[in-house]
Amino acid sequence: MAVPGETTCRAIGPVEPPTCGAGQVALPGETACHDVVADCGAAPWGAIPVDATTQYVDQSYAGGASDGSVAKPWTKIQAGVDAAASGAIVAVAAGTYAENVNATKAVRIWGRCPKLVAITSTSGAALSTSASGTELHTIAASGDVGVRVASSASITIDQVWLHGLAGAAVTADGAVTVRRSLVESACGLKLTGTPSKIDSTIVRGTCDPGLWLSGSSASTVSASVIEDASGVGILMTSTSLEVDGTVIRTIAADGSGFAAGIAAVPASGHGTVNVRRSLLRRNGAAGIWSKLVDLTVTDTRIADTTATGVRHDLFSGGIVGVTDNTVSPGTTTTVTIKGSLLERNWPVGVVMYGGPLDIEASVVRDTPVAPPNSAVGAGIGIECGVEGKAPQLTPARLTMKGSLVERNAYTAIGLFDGASGSIESSAIRDTRPSGVAPYERGYGVWLSFESNNPQAKVLRGSLAIRGSVLSHNRRGGVVTGGGDTTIESTTIRATEPVATGPGMGVYVGSWVGVHATLALRASLVDGNTQAGVYVDGADASILATLVRGTLATMDGGFGDALVARTDSTVGNATVSAAHSRFEGSARAGASAFGASVSLDATAFVCNAIQLDGESSDTMQAYGFDFVSRGTCACGKDAPPCQVLSSSLTPPAPLPATR
Repeated sequence: MAVPGETTCRAIGPVEPPTCGAGQVALPGETACHDVVADCGAAPWGAIPVDATTQYVDQSYAGGASDGSVAKPWTKIQAGVDAAASGAIVAVAAGTYAENVNATKAVRIWGRCPKLVAITSTSGAALSTSASGTELHTIAASGDVGVRVASSASITIDQVWLHGLAGAAVTADGAVTVRRSLVESACGLKLTGTPSKIDSTIVRGTCDPGLWLSGSSASTVSASVIEDASGVGILMTSTSLEVDGTVIRTIAADGSGFAAGIAAVPASGHGTVNVRRSLLRRNGAAGIWSKLVDLTVTDTRIADTTATGVRHDLFSGGIVGVTDNTVSPGTTTTVTIKGSLLERNWPVGVVMYGGPLDIEASVVRDTPVAPPNSAVGAGIGIECGVEGKAPQLTPARLTMKGSLVERNAYTAIGLFDGASGSIESSAIRDTRPSGVAPYERGYGVWLSFESNNPQAKVLRGSLAIRGSVLSHNRRGGVVTGGGDTTIESTTIRATEPVATGPGMGVYVGSWVGVHATLALRASLVDGNTQAGVYVDGADASILATLVRGTLATMDGGFGDALVARTDSTVGNATVSAAHSRFEGSARAGASAFGASVSLDATAFVCNAIQLDGESSDTMQAYGFDFVSRGTCACGKDAPPCQVLSSSLTPPAPLPATR
């Protein structure tokens, strides 16, 4: 990806490894599949690091009088564990050991290699431990449950193949470290209580979440792959999670219709989740779904969230943040995205319900139109709380800097129901229409209110755009339906029409009970269609701005640089323009329909009609006030500015609500 100011593209997140068959692994960055342990070594115990205290186990030994020596090994792993001193190694030769091993002391169990050595259990865990410092290396486990760890215990699982299990691969109340291992065809890892660490491990094909992390402790997942789990790749109901350099992919919906790469929902209190240098791809309803946590996503790619088989009434998108004050009053979810790429996620790249959303040096692109009705979709969507819970609305705010939002459907950025936004040094371009009337949008930035949400009117909402470029969006570059909008040092150009509507540069309209204001300063509004700036029942201040090249529609209608319309439903329109220039419009430089327009040192250049005034729909008269001398010129011809009444009609307002 490349963000504004960069001249070359760069890769984000780890290289996605190939999908491997049973017993094979490929970690992030690897290009070929391989065994968990590539070399099993020489029989009978391979490369196990034996010493003088080692207890030896070989199922094939038939000499009797076993004593755990090389010459007379035990034939059961449990016998070796019982005979071993604390901290000693139990070396296990090739074979399938049908037993339930119980470690009550800190022994280190080593197999020759996972494809040759297995513990199988028909009931209960293949290995249970109540000792701190237990280790399990280069071995396989299958059957009922893989490993069970008591609350007083800790275990390191290294280069182990846990597979073909009816229950969990690991169920633990104690501390667990899993390294360089493979978990497949099991019901995931269920880790509670003390901290857990998962490193360089593959977890796939689980009947439950791949990792289920609960309790009150921190957990880390690094350089791993979580794939083909049911419902959730990593489910965090604990308080802290760190994910680094990990691939989470192809997570399918569970029986409830929910699916997410990561779902972070603390069982109590507030949580923290940090995702760095990772890849989440082709997951179900959400790449990351967070509720009542502080989520930070850095240098991560989230792509191709599909929503295949999920319930469409659930919150979906690349990243989903939810604040629900009916669950935890006063607790807010926060989402921070830095240096990350979100692409082709359905139906929203990022969606935030209440709370702050900060996006920096990131790209959000190619959000598709949303099924089943193909009516909505957005690159970024933010609103004040959970829809349908108006009394519980939480203020929501987007802060975006140095980012690119492109080729999304319906709207690039949507601020709904009282949400506010600040956009700085960013590019917003090529938003595509949904293609379905009457929802055929394609807006660049959209500040919208809903009439059925009275608290949104109290929150009011605001939008500030500075030092940015909005280009080649559809129907509206910036569209507001109420609230306060500031646009400064920004270019809005080449907004394109759609089949059912125009391609206006800036549209500012009031909503019932929510008056709208616009401050447009030091900006360029260029090459838009039907209207450059449309002030509809709102108040606008335009300073040191150039509005030029406003085009007519395909049927030759309209094409005004500035439109000000008083509306009987939402109120009067007033515009003050100072030290600005309106140039090259297909119809009018400025048209007022029952509106009041104040002009100060402002130029109208080569417009078909320089100034036009008409009555409103209720026959309210227009007014032009020339505070100081302006100019109305085209070439050498510079007659005094005159306001004509040419029986013009105003363009139809843009749809400002969803």
